[in-house]
Amino acid sequence: MTASPIGSGVPSYGIFDVDNRFTFLTSGITDKTGEGLWALSQDTTAAMTVKPAADGDPIIGQLYRWEDRTQSEGITVATVQLGVSLVLFQVKGSATVAVGDTVCGGGSGTVRTLAITLDTAGGGTPAIAHASADYTNRVVEVAPNGRTGFVAVLLK
Repeated sequence: MTASPIGSGVPSYGIFDVDNRFTFLTSGITDKTGEGLWALSQDTTAAMTVKPAADGDPIIGQLYRWEDRTQSEGITVATVQLGVSLVLFQVKGSATVAVGDTVCGGGSGTVRTLAITLDTAGGGTPAIAHASADYTNRVVEVAPNGRTGFVAVLLK
């Protein structure tokens, strides 16, 4: 992804730390279509494996590169952008996402707004009911640089 030309504002995606790219095995990724776009989640059925984020999955990173090593090693691998990064994700269908929202998987590597519910049981301070998952991301721009159907997300 390229930054905006001089005079057209501040780019809101494509800012990342190359030290936060790691290689994982893949599940459900068969080609390079999602490079630089797909939200990925952990495939909990296998060690060190990622998959396109399914509906409601916590997002661990963005697909940076995908490689088919089936001929030589019998595996497919992905380089995943993790950590503090500003990345671009495609929004699921007609889902509405706003600046400040937290997103989760929308299915097939897309994202949607995470519906945060509060657990008020016990009469104490309400707590987020999704305590078992890590949803530490924020939408910082909708339709960045005129790209309708996409959002710029700060991964933490």
